[in-house]
Amino acid sequence: MAENIDLRRGLDQATTCTSPSVYKSAIERLRQVFGHSIAVLPHDYGPYNRGEPEPSCYALAFGLAAVPRYLQLVAAALGPDGQQPLNARVVTCLLAGKVLRRRRVASKIGDVVLYFAQGEVKHGGVVIAQRRIRSKWGRAEVHQHGLWEVPLEYGDTAEVYLAPNPTRILAFVETEVARKHLKNVVC
Repeated sequence: MAENIDLRRGLDQATTCTSPSVYKSAIERLRQVFGHSIAVLPHDYGPYNRGEPEPSCYALAFGLAAVPRYLQLVAAALGPDGQQPLNARVVTCLLAGKVLRRRRVASKIGDVVLYFAQGEVKHGGVVIAQRRIRSKWGRAEVHQHGLWEVPLEYGDTAEVYLAPNPTRILAFVETEVARKHLKNVVC
């Protein structure tokens, strides 16, 4: 069950900030009011440079944010329809295809947390410690936070899935990208 509703509403507002310094100040103001444990982290995507197309929260959660081939897909995908190659629709397909398996006991480091609003996937993160998550939101900032220290728009349900094999996820994403590309080809 979702917690910290007032904090989460404040995080919704903070995510609208366009300046990194204003955003970080907003997070700090929320810390003073609510005593949250959110830490805004420096970007560390390996070959990724700020200003290049950003990998999605799901790419970070599934271990693909620093994979060169995935970053190539991100750069190419922001073409025809402007969507990330690993987005909520693809994650929904991963769930439907049983590529992701729900964790039935306590989460482990590396497991994936998915957040849902009214049954729809809205956000993803990776477990880094008991009830601690690393995820990407706001101005595309990477955060460490408690399970429910996320914007309210990400929903009121969180489920933990076994850490997936990034190679398998990348292969699935590449298949989806190819399928989407073929739909757009006019012969």
